[in-house]
Parts: sequence; C-alpha cells; structure tokens
Amino acid sequence: TIEKAQPGLYGLCPTIFHNGLACISMMRETGNNKYTVWARRFANTIKKWVDKGNPNVKHYDALLNAELAALFGKHSLAMRFFGSAILFSGSGGFKNDQALVYERFGEYNLKQGNVNEAKYGLEQAIQLYEAWGAHG
Repeated sequence: TIEKAQPGLYGLCPTIFHNGLACISMMRETGNNKYTVWARRFANTIKKWVDKGNPNVKHYDALLNAELAALFGKHSLAMRFFGSAILFSGSGGFKNDQALVYERFGEYNLKQGNVNEAKYGLEQAIQLYEAWGAHG
C-alpha cells in the first residue's frame, strides 16, 4: 500500500503537525486539557511515521515534543527538542519549517526571560522567512 511505501502521506503530514501545534497553543490559552489529549494524539501519529522511516517528518516530531515539554515546564528537554527540530528542518531543506521552529524557540525563550536566546531565535526566523520568500 501507499502507507507502507511512504508512511504519512505528504499532504496529510503538515496538516497533522499544524493541528498539533494549534492544540498546544489552545491548551496554553484556555488551560483545557482536552487540547493536550489531542496534541498528544497528533504527536503520536507523527512519531509513528518517523518510526516507520519517513525522514520528512522528523522536524515535526521534534518541534511537537519541544512544545509539549515546554508546556509541562521541562526546560532542558524542551531546549534539546528545539535544537533537534532546528537541525532536522535545516538538514532536510525545509526553510519555512525551520523558520517556524526558530520563531517558536524565540517565543519560548522570551517567555522564559532569556532575552539573548529569544532575540537570536527571532532574528533567525526572520532571515529564514525572507530566504523562503516571505516579505512584509
């Protein structure tokens, strides 16, 4: 089947990933744990695709893990996962996703009071978004 040949169909992967990020954001905003349950489901789906050998979703897996670790106050784990997400998205050539990772990394560090790390992350995000073609 197609799923065996390419775990995680291309068009579905970004949708599942963005749904996971949206759920994490809603959990932060509302405090409603139902969003954490859904975020974990989306993250688990992506993890299954990674485990089945899809190299194009490793950065999604790492960023969702970073965001979940951050959500639960696991700072050092979050930082490790942010670093992995930056590396995986960069080595995979996903500039737009790498920009998003740096943006989320910057925002996380800003909330933690790490101004220098936040500035670095947000500057990298802007440069990558511009290199990708986003201007404005």
